[in-house]
Amino acid sequence: MIQCIKEQGLDLSFGGTKENNNYPLMQMCVDTYFAQRKPLQALTLLHNYAWIMSSETTAFQERYDFNIDEWRAKFRQLCLEYFGDSRTQFT
Repeated sequence: MIQCIKEQGLDLSFGGTKENNNYPLMQMCVDTYFAQRKPLQALTLLHNYAWIMSSETTAFQERYDFNIDEWRAKFRQLCLEYFGDSRTQFT
């Protein structure tokens, strides 16, 4: 994540713009964490990505092909794959 901030220009500024390069950069960091076999970091960042993206307008989400229901299904599957728990039940 630090490398993305330094080298790619991730500025962690969200909202109020029609386009935001931070989202593709965050996804790139998620992919890098998975490639480095760091699923906890990847899933934590992916969760934050969705949390921030969910505060954007519907039009913005559509431009970035974000659908919360699809994200939830993907997140559950990744949690199940990497941690053996789909994170859908509280115990």
